[in-house]
Amino acid sequence: MMKQENKEKNLIAKADIPSPLKLQFKILCARKGLNMSVISEHLLRNWLIAGEPTVSKMVSFPEEDLEVISVYIPESLKVQLKVKCMEEKVTMKFVLFQLIQIWVAENSEHSSSPVKVLSANRTV
Repeated sequence: MMKQENKEKNLIAKADIPSPLKLQFKILCARKGLNMSVISEHLLRNWLIAGEPTVSKMVSFPEEDLEVISVYIPESLKVQLKVKCMEEKVTMKFVLFQLIQIWVAENSEHSSSPVKVLSANRTV
């Protein structure tokens, strides 16, 4: 009997996101029959592959209380993400937050109720 050793280990990736955004993400994934970890992995892979400008150029800070979201991604993806984030001088948590925020906005049926954010350039 052969052991299956080619299956890659999944690691946890976390982000601090506003509670309403986390709820919107959960609801959208459930309505579409999707897993939050699968969507997060897809978003992160696309961000790495696309070679797009860093999401830090779209900086926004949540007004709401933050809640931790934990998703599972392959170990190799987390390593690639860590390297890219160090090169871009941005945290992995922030990248995941921004990608989820963008995905929810693009996939929300109720675009009239977006998560409130403050621009990084705005003085309070």
